Amino acid sequence: MQHRTQGVVQGRVDKTIPSLSRGEGEKGVHPAPCTGTVRVACHNFLSTPLPGNSTDVQCTDSGCAMPLIYVKARRDHDRTLESTEYSTVTAVALLLIYGVSMTGSVGRQLRRSIITGASTTEVLVRRYAEVSADYGTYPPQQQLTTSFTVEDYRQHALASNELPLPAPLALVTRIPDCSQLQRDGPVVSGDEPLNNYVKYLHRELALQSLLFDSDRVVTELHIEADSGTRPGVTEIAAIMTHVERHFTVSQDASREVSVFAGAIFGGLNAISPLAELGVNRLRLGRVADDAVSSLPSTNTTFESAAVFIETARLADIRSIAAELWYGYAGQTVREFEQAITRLAKLGPDRISIHDYGQSGAAAHTAFAGADSGSPDANVRFDMMLAAHDGFGANGYRHLGNGHFALAGDDLAAAQQIATLSYTARGYSSHGRCDWIGLGAGAIGNVHNGFAANAPDVDIYIRCLKDNGLPISAGYALTADDRIRHSIIQAILCKNKLAFDDIERCFGIEFDRYFADELTALEALARDGLIETCAGELILTLVGALMRSRVAGVFDRSGACSQH
Repeated sequence: MQHRTQGVVQGRVDKTIPSLSRGEGEKGVHPAPCTGTVRVACHNFLSTPLPGNSTDVQCTDSGCAMPLIYVKARRDHDRTLESTEYSTVTAVALLLIYGVSMTGSVGRQLRRSIITGASTTEVLVRRYAEVSADYGTYPPQQQLTTSFTVEDYRQHALASNELPLPAPLALVTRIPDCSQLQRDGPVVSGDEPLNNYVKYLHRELALQSLLFDSDRVVTELHIEADSGTRPGVTEIAAIMTHVERHFTVSQDASREVSVFAGAIFGGLNAISPLAELGVNRLRLGRVADDAVSSLPSTNTTFESAAVFIETARLADIRSIAAELWYGYAGQTVREFEQAITRLAKLGPDRISIHDYGQSGAAAHTAFAGADSGSPDANVRFDMMLAAHDGFGANGYRHLGNGHFALAGDDLAAAQQIATLSYTARGYSSHGRCDWIGLGAGAIGNVHNGFAANAPDVDIYIRCLKDNGLPISAGYALTADDRIRHSIIQAILCKNKLAFDDIERCFGIEFDRYFADELTALEALARDGLIETCAGELILTLVGALMRSRVAGVFDRSGACSQH
């Protein structure tokens, strides 16, 4: 069966899927997997024609849904979809979000035209370019208060044990910078300040384990060190031994034991011993040319990254993550495209891009302002599109917030089966976990309660010497916080929000509870960031790139500046 939506796309249709409507509705039509290219006729589809009046849309996934526009037309009684019936933003956004990429500078020109014209695009970027919250935690860490005590944390932990199905555990161990360990110069493996600090980490592990039932399984263990401190295999082995002594660690192949390799003493020589210990994920850190003087000197060059990735593959490391930074002074879109291509060809399993002009919670903000001389918001918008295109053409899926994963990675699979979650560490494939923060300044989140350890190493150690947990601040989520957190997670991880899901989960009437927010969403719909229909909010292409701004509509913490 062949069907053509006028001026848009054509493709084979031979499968049905449930309609997206809120009620029972009718069946929509879903196409078979497509191959090759899909032709977009520009004379009926663009406000600014391209050379030749057409362009190729390359399918980057053999299992992608094509043409998704027909699904929407089918729900409207099988009428042929005219180019004026639905916004062009929605049309191409649906194609891109679900697996079709328009690559290169021509693709960027196409999409900037699709977003209702280049001049309007610039207005959009300026309107939504302010710094927005990252939402790795909600409410954000600024809400932490010293009135939250160790006893409060203990009650949250005990309550989590009583749930019918307690969440798995995720442990994040933080080793601070050498300046906090009271040593001039770098602190490396075997140094007394580092060994002393690790000794107190062991004591904290023992105290934390007393709060959780022995059948609570650890599915993630992350060992992180600041750049000035370089633990080695010896320290990491000691930490892992104590984790296994006090907690039940999952033996499933999907468990994550990750180390920030950029701070590990021993470099390439440490990879094989780490793999033998059970480390299966390595974070390489920032990759850039030595010639990029605007970036800090803690980069890994592309040549070094290639050797690192090859060595890790030979050691059977399951997953390797790398970072690219953009938006530094003098950088052009073309230069960033070249960096994207070079890194994608090296094939790390996960890639994240970060705005050089931002740090901390705003590190993933796509279009925030930066230092003098850095690219403006519109150039940054093009850089984000370039990343979407370049990584997509090399088999990566855009999870959101500048995070990409190869189609075979656990994160990509989790996105497809709706178990993806977003945390302060980025995306996680294990869904909801209770996060236990270990080390000075570490932050955990157990059963809707955030708990932060004392950031000062001396205070951290003093508490543990007194056999007390070093928690110095925290925050207990209210019922309203939990509802909003669930909504924000859906927007960040699923590209859509089903109002019925929230109503069933929390026993509220969505339209009434969020009347003000629904009004605010109308402006985002007019600007082409979202579409709302049949009880669902769906992100368009530009909305997916600015998803934190969409999520910010439901933020009452004041972290997002759009209110």
